Amino acid sequence: MDVAGRICGLHAQVLSAADLQLWSRVEEHARGDLERALWDERTVVKTWLMRGTLHIVPAHELPVYVGALDNRGEYGNAWLRAFGATDAQMERLIDSTAAALDGVCLTRAELIAAVKPKVGKAFAAQLESGWGTFLKPAARRGVLCFGPSRGQNVTFVRPDQWLGVRFELGREGACAELLRRYLRAFGPAGRRDFQLWFGSQRVRTQPWEAIADELVEVEPRRFALEADVSHLSTKPAGVKLLAGFDPYVLFPHTDRPVPQEFMSRVSRTAGWISPTIVERGRVVGTWSHAAKGRGLELRIEPFAALSKTTAAAVRREARSLAGYVGLSEPG
Repeated sequence: MDVAGRICGLHAQVLSAADLQLWSRVEEHARGDLERALWDERTVVKTWLMRGTLHIVPAHELPVYVGALDNRGEYGNAWLRAFGATDAQMERLIDSTAAALDGVCLTRAELIAAVKPKVGKAFAAQLESGWGTFLKPAARRGVLCFGPSRGQNVTFVRPDQWLGVRFELGREGACAELLRRYLRAFGPAGRRDFQLWFGSQRVRTQPWEAIADELVEVEPRRFALEADVSHLSTKPAGVKLLAGFDPYVLFPHTDRPVPQEFMSRVSRTAGWISPTIVERGRVVGTWSHAAKGRGLELRIEPFAALSKTTAAAVRREARSLAGYVGLSEPG
């Protein structure tokens, strides 16, 4: 839970990748820990947040994200036209979703069936083809989050009831707090960096002005929290294997931590972010793994030849990974 908060959420488009994001950061993290935290302990929550992307964040911090991301009355006209929807229809869908999930856990099909009669025939056809898209505004409103899967089907619940949280933080205060958290995780950064990470052009000056007395401009137009400045000179050490979609390599500033000439090998088509080899804070290659019999096969694609020391460290990481996923050590 602490790690998910400090990095502003695990990226959970692929749940196994989110699990490996924890493996690379938490000593003695075991298989099943993440699922237990999500579905039994409910200390973390999976939902759509920044950029409409699936994240896992601490349950008690969800009101900060919902308050900052609340899109009430701000659907883009082009976005609405693309899906044949109006602002009023979207509001009715969100209200209907909240009512349908009151006290129950529903699969996607069950939720569609419950809200269809309430949104009108013209809009109902969109629910079948573009339903994933229409869930996101409701999630960012704090109306739904993921519940435990039922067989192969995902389910949805109301976070206020599932987690016992209250969404009372206003947008301005929430945006300022989210900017603080972003800078702790990813600073130094500028306004454009925050907009890209947040996923909206509407976040411009207000949160920066709200915390202006807490900021230090450490590079031209790039800021850090004053409390964090003393840590910026700390040089990362060691070698790590980071999972796909790891927040460390998302939206890197200039050539940090991914060398610009190798960016296309990390940030690939269709939003796919490769697993990376990180040496002393810099990405030096990518990797993938597969089961081969009862063993783990690790395939690495370094940007340049690895030193013997780095190669040995990669092998140690591979042995740790093999143990984590329940396979024998790689050859």
